[in-house]
Amino acid sequence: MIPRAKVWRWRNLAFAILAIGLAGCQTTGSQGPAADQETARLLATAAEDEARLVRDLGQALEKGELSKARILIERLRSFRPDQPEARLGEGEIELSQGHYAAAIAAFEKLLTVSPVSARAHQGLGLAFLLTGRSDAAKKHFDIALELDPNLWRSWNGLGYYHDVYKQWVESEKNYTQALKLKPESAAVINNRGFSRLLQSQYEQAAEDFLAALRLNPKLTVARTNLQIAFAWLGKYEQALAGVSPETLPRALNNVGYVAMLRGDYSAAEAYFTRAMDASPSYDEQAAANLRRLDALKSNKNISKK
Repeated sequence: MIPRAKVWRWRNLAFAILAIGLAGCQTTGSQGPAADQETARLLATAAEDEARLVRDLGQALEKGELSKARILIERLRSFRPDQPEARLGEGEIELSQGHYAAAIAAFEKLLTVSPVSARAHQGLGLAFLLTGRSDAAKKHFDIALELDPNLWRSWNGLGYYHDVYKQWVESEKNYTQALKLKPESAAVINNRGFSRLLQSQYEQAAEDFLAALRLNPKLTVARTNLQIAFAWLGKYEQALAGVSPETLPRALNNVGYVAMLRGDYSAAEAYFTRAMDASPSYDEQAAANLRRLDALKSNKNISKK
């Protein structure tokens, strides 16, 4: 999976300088070089303040600090109500919270706004990817990268797109490019690991998931993926190392399910039973897996007769 996850590279901005007409008495002629210099200084200061807020907003979104991001968006709107970086930030917040329809609506309005056009296409591609519209997502990733080839999230999204269609060579190239731009991205390393997991490259996948967790120990999707990779390698207890009591039933189910797929029925039964015991309430998933396991064992016994 792709994680909510929420990061990008920020481009330099060109700021419009507005002339303000004042009503009432007017003087004729120039007010002198001192006034001109003061006006230029104020305009330069405003531009610097706006650029700093844009950088701060990008960092807040990258760290997932959504409350801070909202405050920064409001401050940016004090410069211009229709400030494009603020509008893009709103779309990113909606995306990170899983409000995909709202995110799509926000990004679509920015596709032709030059300072944020590439990132709007990227955001739209991510929203489409997360809602299963893979082909539409690819279209927008391609446009985003044509406008700005340094958008690592678009390369990462393209990698996932190619994984969907089992185009492994292409997805590997995409993840490699994303990591060139963002070498310490736990999200990209996790996604590359998941690609390798899909290809039954379990050792390489486990290495990627461990690397992702070293970069971001809170990346739960990488921890779950690591459990699955270890289970496919037959390292069942290693898969469960460090699992919290709250997530233990789910982890036991995952390990048991992989063991069942490997044909290791005795281990699968043991882990499903442990999942039932570890769950504070009736574990329907573990119970369903036990029924599935019983059916597989019965079919196997019938085939031997």
